[in-house]
Amino acid sequence: WWAAYGDAQLDALQRQLIDNSPDLASALARYQQAKAATDSLRSAQSPTLNSSLNGQRDRQSERRPLRVLGPTSPDWYNSATLGLDLSYEVDLWGRISQQVRAGLASEYAAAADLAAARLALQAQLTDSMLQLRGLDRDNALLADAGEADPRALHMMSRRHRAGIASGLDQARAEGQLESARSQRRQSQAQRAVMEHAIAALVGANASTFRIEPATSTDLAMPVVPPGLPSTLLERRPDIVAARERVVAATATLGVAKTAFFPSVVLSAQGGFQSSDFGRFLEAPNLFWAIGPTLAYNLFDGGRRKAEEARATAALDESAQRYRGTVLAAFQQVEDQLVLLDRYGEALEAENKSVDAADRSLALATNRYRAGAA
Repeated sequence: WWAAYGDAQLDALQRQLIDNSPDLASALARYQQAKAATDSLRSAQSPTLNSSLNGQRDRQSERRPLRVLGPTSPDWYNSATLGLDLSYEVDLWGRISQQVRAGLASEYAAAADLAAARLALQAQLTDSMLQLRGLDRDNALLADAGEADPRALHMMSRRHRAGIASGLDQARAEGQLESARSQRRQSQAQRAVMEHAIAALVGANASTFRIEPATSTDLAMPVVPPGLPSTLLERRPDIVAARERVVAATATLGVAKTAFFPSVVLSAQGGFQSSDFGRFLEAPNLFWAIGPTLAYNLFDGGRRKAEEARATAALDESAQRYRGTVLAAFQQVEDQLVLLDRYGEALEAENKSVDAADRSLALATNRYRAGAA
């Protein structure tokens, strides 16, 4: 969208912003964290398979209660175990799927945050470049004044020496010249500071970063078509992020509600176990177990109710934040449209003032050349 301003340097800086901006890189890292968290939650929908291999030399106490084989069992023995453990939680009440849904919504919100960060940085860079170009125009005007004021001071000095101008007129001309020089130095300082700010935005070293002054003082200011702001408002990334966080909070509340229901886990394990390392992998050493597990929390001191209340409050908060984000977006759009309209009218008045000043200058110049003033 910034190409509408017709500034090739701005277009190049926008590409550099995408490649090098540290703020954008940190926003991208936050999105990648959210995506990895979603993948971690999604893994709970698959079975879990664990393996273990253990080999050790043991000595049991001579007075160990219930010694294996009684008093004749050896005090020293070997123990080797190779096992596999398979488990899978049946998602009867939707706890896992709700967790995945919350994770996906959080990931989408992080993606919208990334888009919002990118858009904000691009807008900030464009705004900074427009201010820089405005300072370029100021410098050009002040440079012209710097050339005209010395001529005016020289002319006033000649008139003063000839006795047709007072010392007050000469002092005023000197003050006007020094004021123009001061304004130009201040404008140059402001431009340097703005140039450094742009360097930080695009991830460049401010001490070596340079933006050449514009060769043309004309700025292409695009016109906002009617109806476009309301269309773009639907795609604002901050609104999308707030909406997705409402979805995530809703899913989190669903997870809290499923805690009141029992969980069912299907598990199986098997492997080899022996005290003889040399004959470890033999059929008599095989063991296995399979069966479901039903778990239900009979009493938790109100923890589940408190978690449900917390999730409900979090949902209310995210819903109000979503509403506030939408209202703020409408306010921002209306503010900018009003400013564009009123500043447009002010621009017309300023242009008429410039035309009047040009006519006044022409009339004064003609009177001076004719000796009437």
